[in-house]
Amino acid sequence: MKIKDILDFLTSNNEIYEFVGNQEKEILGFSSLKNYNAGTFTWVKKLESIPKGFDLNECDLIITGKNKSVSSKNVIYADNSKRVFFELMDFFSDQQDKKEIQDKIGNNNYISENVSLGKNVEIGNNCTIDGDIIIGDYCVIGSNVSILGKVEIGRKTIIQSGVCIGDSDLAYVDDTAGNRKILKHHGGVKIGEAVYIGTNSVISRGTIDDTVVGDETSIDALCQISHNCILGKKNTVVAGSLVYGSVVTGDDVYIASSIIMNQMKLGDRVTVGMNSVVMSDIIPDVTVVGTPAKPLNKENIVVGNTKK
Repeated sequence: MKIKDILDFLTSNNEIYEFVGNQEKEILGFSSLKNYNAGTFTWVKKLESIPKGFDLNECDLIITGKNKSVSSKNVIYADNSKRVFFELMDFFSDQQDKKEIQDKIGNNNYISENVSLGKNVEIGNNCTIDGDIIIGDYCVIGSNVSILGKVEIGRKTIIQSGVCIGDSDLAYVDDTAGNRKILKHHGGVKIGEAVYIGTNSVISRGTIDDTVVGDETSIDALCQISHNCILGKKNTVVAGSLVYGSVVTGDDVYIASSIIMNQMKLGDRVTVGMNSVVMSDIIPDVTVVGTPAKPLNKENIVVGNTKK
């Protein structure tokens, strides 16, 4: 950033100042006078604050008071030098944050103006992020991802390529003439912190309230989490699982490539064995298998040709 850009910022803030020096000089940041770094601007409150033996001409830009008791090659004399210095520190920090975000965004993306990106968010290529969307710090979003509508994504969440979050899924009623009417979805999606969402998975928005995915939940590739679902913390949903509408799960639930029918409730620490279909509620600390899924016990275990 050049000094002239800094002066334009101060002018836009209606600061009263006078500048002496070279407006084309590049400034890289800020530092204190005590620990001055070349290429930065600093603040000289008064002559007594100058370290003994320090040459002010080493400074590339000085902010100081309007009495002009301080001289150097580039100086901003301000009515309120303290305020100007702290305004400029905030300005530089904001510009650096924007640059870091831009540096980590790929090509051919559409990101609408209502989207809020946290710090150090990484986004791949060919993504659509459109709506009232908040993406937390340190999230990583792959390529060809769609995030739509009203969505909140917690920090440190990883979203792999091809994921769709916040679109509508199938919900319908028959109208008075017996014709099928597809229902609009008016809810959103809330995804917790440190969630993992695998390639080509879908998380649909709620019909009225939000679809929710709890902190540290892992959703493998090719899964569907339908409207109004509420998944607890540290769930694991293995590849190919289908979790139908309005399912509620507790914490530490494990679903192995299975189907959970709509409106089912799974308690804490439930395990659903592979290729099962859950058609009734499951109390905590139970493992179920089969179609329809039933509690696993010793009588269900087959070793060779012998039941145990």
